[in-house]
Amino acid sequence: YTSAVLSEVLRMGNIVPLGVPRMSTSDTTLAGFHLPKGTTLMTSLTSIMFDKNVWETPDTFNPEHFLENGQYRKREAFLPFSAGKRACPGEQLARTELFIFFTALLQRF
Repeated sequence: YTSAVLSEVLRMGNIVPLGVPRMSTSDTTLAGFHLPKGTTLMTSLTSIMFDKNVWETPDTFNPEHFLENGQYRKREAFLPFSAGKRACPGEQLARTELFIFFTALLQRF
């Protein structure tokens, strides 16, 4: 459950609202829009993290977003550290530090 709470903190915290800029390497069409080669693209992580089509209660703190039958599950739309080969290399370190910090904090109460 702790991992689900931490994931929900990252989702709601919206620490990095935009993804890293990327550039199209060739002319392409995306969702009906023509993108010429060299177009700079940025992902709106905020719109993904609060998308009503993805999250049951997007504006509510709800760790259940990350639980399925009591087990933690990472959602495909959960991208606080981006994704793929350009994902944040410090993701595992950040997650580990958050886990240690919050569990140590909770042990004090």
